[in-house]
Amino acid sequence: MIYFRLNAIIQEQGLSQYKLAKMTGIRPNTINDMVHNRTQRLDLTTLDSLMHELILMGYTISDLMEYRKRD
Repeated sequence: MIYFRLNAIIQEQGLSQYKLAKMTGIRPNTINDMVHNRTQRLDLTTLDSLMHELILMGYTISDLMEYRKRD
């Protein structure tokens, strides 16, 4: 299972989900799903838009997500 650490990142940066959505051009609902780890599928253009902003903040893709083995 892919686990997103987006909630920790936005808290560290003092951002709101809405502000991140505006910065990236990603729908607020998509950001919310990632924050709450409810994302079922992720378009690569969405990931690219998100990573473009996160890299500017000093984050890498491994800071954003990790793989956790299912129980």
